[in-house]
Amino acid sequence: MIVDQSEAKVARGWLQTQAVIAESVPGGLLEQTPSGALMGLTTALIPALNGVLDISDEPDPSEIAALAASAAVQASTPWSIQLRVRPSEEIRRIAAKHGLVRESTYSLMILHLDEKTAAAPSSSGVRIRAVRAGESGIYADALSEGFEVDHVVFGNLNSPRVLHAPGVTAYLAEHEDAAVSTGLASIVDDCVGLFNIATPPRHRRRGYARAMTQTMLHDAYTAGEHIAFLSPSPMGLPLYESLGFRAALTFTSFAAP
Repeated sequence: MIVDQSEAKVARGWLQTQAVIAESVPGGLLEQTPSGALMGLTTALIPALNGVLDISDEPDPSEIAALAASAAVQASTPWSIQLRVRPSEEIRRIAAKHGLVRESTYSLMILHLDEKTAAAPSSSGVRIRAVRAGESGIYADALSEGFEVDHVVFGNLNSPRVLHAPGVTAYLAEHEDAAVSTGLASIVDDCVGLFNIATPPRHRRRGYARAMTQTMLHDAYTAGEHIAFLSPSPMGLPLYESLGFRAALTFTSFAAP
């Protein structure tokens, strides 16, 4: 059970961010239950961004089953079932019914924002700014290069409707007119979620990802937000730990092998 109110806010922020993306992305779909669980489809080839997400202390198996059945019929991309608590055997059976037998965990890290943790970055020779209208293609190119994947992996996630959705700000870092890093911030419920922090291989180890992260934290704190959260990649984990993020919430995910 969540007892830390900041962790409760982050869990809701993660859920609401998924909802915003599913509602905004062209071709996306969102279904939500009265208890707050959701089934979201985003067109991305990323199971964590498609399927069922439940942040409650006691997930209702009947709700999970209904949302999973809906995802199974309507999803055209890989999808998953994600829970904030240890899954019951009944929910494991529901996942297995849909071929979601690869069980794994991921963490959300939290940082409480103040003048120190959200200080503006020192000069790194890079210009960081919000993505403007008409620049979604530039952002998509830099993001795909940063994650070293084809554009198709992200589906329509880099469409203007997502990059400029309510509460969402997409960022570009530029050095000598080249896009050298990306980021995306989603503000919900007194929290800011940080996503898409990626630097193309040829631009790495120059402090660009650090500057991007610090800029997004500073902008969120200036706007009145007090908690930041993210899900770290193994490559990014040392950076986020050095900035003060701590692992706080662990989710269990069921996906296809």
